[in-house]
Amino acid sequence: MSTSTTPTALRPWQGTVHASIMRVTVDVVETVQYDNGQFTRSNHVVGGLSSQAIVQLDDQARRDLLSELQTELSTAPPGADVEALKVFVDVLESSLQPTPSHRFDAARFGPITNDESTGTLFGHLVLGVDTAATVHDRAHRLNYEQHPVVLPPGKYRTLSPADRASLAEALRTRPPDDARWQQIRADAEAPHSD
Repeated sequence: MSTSTTPTALRPWQGTVHASIMRVTVDVVETVQYDNGQFTRSNHVVGGLSSQAIVQLDDQARRDLLSELQTELSTAPPGADVEALKVFVDVLESSLQPTPSHRFDAARFGPITNDESTGTLFGHLVLGVDTAATVHDRAHRLNYEQHPVVLPPGKYRTLSPADRASLAEALRTRPPDDARWQQIRADAEAPHSD
């Protein structure tokens, strides 16, 4: 008896990319990280006290970093990991001109609840036949969680630029009855600056 499944019966792969680059000056380590759709920068003083403030990079900061990295790639010093820098540049470019993911292609949009004390919208939706999800829109910032319908809601995560584009496209092509979804769509389409 074979237990293998046919490719059509398999669920699609889900992926997460984590990437970082760093450079060291005389006494400072600067790190830029990509995780869960967000780019952050931090500086750490070697051997000293450091606040290690982490700053999220907005669109302009990402464009500036992209320009700097493209210049560096064209004049990479010996020993530089050019392939790793190219991968980071690809992720950075994608964040600035996102191609919609397919996360919300089959979404069925449901009711929206509103927490008036915080001005937060909670948009409820279903993906496929066994996955529920919630879009959390507070102060025009979108977070998202998804979970099997038989389990409680999961942890909220920031929507990546590609997922925001997918959400906006789904809401544009299949507008739900509740007009508050259009506020979420507007926030998904807005330039992303953190």
